[in-house]
Amino acid sequence: ALKGGKVDLQLRPRYEYVHQAGRAEDANAFTMRTLLGYSTKPFAGLGASLQFINIAHLGSDDFNDLTNGQLAYPVVADAETTAVNQAFLSYQGLPGTLIKAGRQIIKLDNDRFIGNVDWRQNMQTYDGVSIENKSLPGTTLFAAYINRVKGSYANFQAPAGQNLQSVRLSLLHAGFTPFKGTTLSGYGYFYEDRSQPESTASSISSGTTGARLNGDYPLGSYKLLYTAEYARQLGYRDPRPGIKADYWLLGGGMSAGMLSARFDYEVLGANDRGTYGFQTPFATKHAFNGWADMFLATPATGLQDAFFTVSAKPL
Repeated sequence: ALKGGKVDLQLRPRYEYVHQAGRAEDANAFTMRTLLGYSTKPFAGLGASLQFINIAHLGSDDFNDLTNGQLAYPVVADAETTAVNQAFLSYQGLPGTLIKAGRQIIKLDNDRFIGNVDWRQNMQTYDGVSIENKSLPGTTLFAAYINRVKGSYANFQAPAGQNLQSVRLSLLHAGFTPFKGTTLSGYGYFYEDRSQPESTASSISSGTTGARLNGDYPLGSYKLLYTAEYARQLGYRDPRPGIKADYWLLGGGMSAGMLSARFDYEVLGANDRGTYGFQTPFATKHAFNGWADMFLATPATGLQDAFFTVSAKPL
């Protein structure tokens, strides 16, 4: 198992510039992310993986990384750190089944609710147990229980500058492919916010259930792209009053050859009193309305987001 193992090394240098009204200076952030890992070859279905992460600042700290005190600059939430990014045991001895126990990456659907925040240098990983089963044709079943999150500073800050958050997070997800190119999924994500006392105004303990349809349909030399999703978020585990909001997304477009274009419109709703907006604390938010670092928490009155995407695959 050790001789047949695999070493993984990833280097990602980045330059990020931010100009923000109201800040005395512009941010110029040169950073480097290094991922170094090793995974054993499975033996009798058992395996182990360990991966370290290092974030280094190259040059001067002319940006606010949320830990360095550079408050005159806009935020670029990539603090210097060295940590264990993933460390888990795995078991593949059951047909079509993968079990992981430990710190791991979890990405579900398009990362709108559960993702690894890979936009930032310091990604988000989860401590817990997960089970994925693909034994049924065209079907993927996933369940996980998480008791701690190693979060990106872009998503939240824990006390004393640490990015470890104690949670109780249960994840249920089922994906089905009714026909080629289309996926229908249903999910339930149940989150107990252990960083805040129960029932307080800042607690966002919630249960989110929903369904998503995503795919493409051939039309001659073109493909029709389509997405529809709806979710409802309610209070969970003795939450504060007023946690009730809906989410929906509609999108579509066309692709031909290496080019594709689409338009999407999503709404993160609010309750009737406008005191609570639909929250996604574990999403990869920069892919959506977190792009400008202004809406990483949904405003109490909700949020509407329209975006147009053009992409190409030259190779």
